[in-house]
Amino acid sequence: MAPADSLRAVLDTVFARPAYDWAERPDPFAWVARWWERLLDWLVRTRATNPAAYQALLWLLGAALVAILLHFLWLTWRTVRGTAAGEARAAGQAAARRDAGALWALAEGLAAEGRYAAALVPAFDALVLDLGERGAVRFHPATTPAEYVRAARLPATERAQLRELVATLYRVTFAGDSFDAEGWRRWRTAARREWDATAH
Repeated sequence: MAPADSLRAVLDTVFARPAYDWAERPDPFAWVARWWERLLDWLVRTRATNPAAYQALLWLLGAALVAILLHFLWLTWRTVRGTAAGEARAAGQAAARRDAGALWALAEGLAAEGRYAAALVPAFDALVLDLGERGAVRFHPATTPAEYVRAARLPATERAQLRELVATLYRVTFAGDSFDAEGWRRWRTAARREWDATAH
């Protein structure tokens, strides 16, 4: 029979191998499980000791869920609306290859129907074509309104006016700001002014 010391030395050697490392490894997400258990315990205690507070909490959580759902629906609507605005702009750009007069007529028709925000898209393309005829900008379907402002060969005061027209276009088309008949009238009047397209 092998001596006890020899047997212990063999066992110590075997169990010292990594395969026999039985140390419990910490779970990095254990705190989440502990927090969840505490929350459930608290809910059970609250339900037993204070039913009114428990009911109020359920109503509050329900209201929060409804608010989240409404926010999701609102974002979805804004996304779809933005896509529609993009399609309207693409249609306006295609029409812009014809002439500014047709675009102004399209914008006026949309405004007559009370669709003032939609009227801004073809109206801006018409403005760009008008400025292009005066040599202030060069129309290109891939150019953004802000890029037209930066590239426009206009005096500083007129460039500021164009910048304000573009800011209104962005606020209404992309941010969803309200835009009524009076806003359309002011925007159209500013856009259809005589622009000084002298290169600066």
